[in-house]
Amino acid sequence: FELCSDCYQRVGHPHELRPVPVGGKTDKQVGGKNGANAEAGSSKIDSQRKERQFSINLHMQLLTHANACSDTNCPSTNCNRMKELLNHVATCPSRVRGAQCSSCKRIVLLLKLHARQCKKENCLMPHCMTMRQNMRAVLEQQQQMDDRRRQHMYEWYRERAQAANSGGMAPSENST
Repeated sequence: FELCSDCYQRVGHPHELRPVPVGGKTDKQVGGKNGANAEAGSSKIDSQRKERQFSINLHMQLLTHANACSDTNCPSTNCNRMKELLNHVATCPSRVRGAQCSSCKRIVLLLKLHARQCKKENCLMPHCMTMRQNMRAVLEQQQQMDDRRRQHMYEWYRERAQAANSGGMAPSENST
């Protein structure tokens, strides 16, 4: 039930209208009546985004290092853990069944991110070449769909223009 501001002034509403909290936030977190917290919320979101990007970059560096590192006593504190996770992805029983555990999901997302950014011809990162080929195939499929859609619209406009020039109706209008 919606009212424009004029109708709201004339008719009113049985209770005070308040912003509906999204994601469990209270009115004060949403901005309350005056929206004073909107700027603070925006800067908080920006700082969270920067923090997340920083974390992703660190994980990408660790992934690259762990993939290239052959030292079993590597001084990097998380190198062995990342190597274990990369080995886990290769041997996870859940993946054999077609599912993914939470560890696999995280590592596969990092591998996909790497594959999107990678430009190497013969990259040694696990699954990089396969993921890049799959992404290329999806892009080609999307391009073909876009081409077919454009061609269909071109033909439709051409038929409409021909019908307008001949003074008749377009073929799609004659059928009804």
